[in-house]
Amino acid sequence: MIELNHHSACVLPWYQTESDIWVMVEQKDAGFRHPYFDNGLNFLGGNWKKGQDSDESPLDLAIREIGEEFWLTADAHESTNALLGQEFLKGDQSDTGAHDEKPEDRIKDLGRMLQQGLSSGGNYIVTVSPPIADPRVVYANSVFLRQLSTKEYLDARRIVDGFYGKITTDNHRRDNKTVFVALDQINGENMKFAWGYGKILNEIIRAGYLPVTESIIRPLAQIGVEQMLLPGGVSKRPSGILTFDGVEKAGYSYRE
Repeated sequence: MIELNHHSACVLPWYQTESDIWVMVEQKDAGFRHPYFDNGLNFLGGNWKKGQDSDESPLDLAIREIGEEFWLTADAHESTNALLGQEFLKGDQSDTGAHDEKPEDRIKDLGRMLQQGLSSGGNYIVTVSPPIADPRVVYANSVFLRQLSTKEYLDARRIVDGFYGKITTDNHRRDNKTVFVALDQINGENMKFAWGYGKILNEIIRAGYLPVTESIIRPLAQIGVEQMLLPGGVSKRPSGILTFDGVEKAGYSYRE
C-alpha cells in the first residue's frame, strides 16, 4: 500500500506548428523554493486533499482549478505549507480573501475553453525528496491535455502577451506569470521545471501523447516520477473516468 499525501491535477494546453510544440504553462517567480523551483515551469492546476475537497475525480479537480484560476468561480487559495505538512515556503499563508482585480471577459472565455475537450496525459506518482522536501512527500499527479486550434492558440497568445502573463488569480497573488514556451526553447535556454514536471513531460512524450520525440534535458534528480499502476476496472464512472475512490481501490491510500 502506497500512501499519498494528496492528488494533483493539471491541464497542459499545447499547439503544434510546422517546426515545434508550444505549451501554455505558469512560470514561477525567482524566489519560489530557490534554488530548486525558482523560475521553474509549472503546469496549470491544483490539488485535492482527502477530507477537505469534494471533487470525485482528477478530471473534476482539473476543471475546478481552471475555473478558479481563470476567475470563473471563487478561488479558495490553499497554503502549500499546510498541504505538505512542512515549512516548504517561507511566509506561505492561506489567502481566501477576495481580489480587487476585475478580469476581462476574454480571460474568462479562455478559462471556459480550457475546461473543454480534455484528454488524458497519464497518471503519475511523484516523490519529492530532501533537501527539496524534508520529510519527503509522495503524491499523485494526473495530467490532462488540451490541443489548441490555430484560432484558439492565437487568441490565447494575444491574451497572455497583452496582459504580460498576469491573467490567472495565482498570477495576481504571487510574482509569477503565465507563458507560452516551445519545447525547443525549453532545451535551448536550459529552462527548468517545478514539481518534477520536466520528468512528467518526458513521460507524456514517451507515451506518445504529444507528436514529438525530443525529451526535456533538465529534469531534477531529487524528484522521482513513475507511472501510477492502475489495473483495469478502477473507475466507477461508466465513461471510464478515473476517480479518487478508484485510486484507493487500486492499492493506494490518501493521507487525511
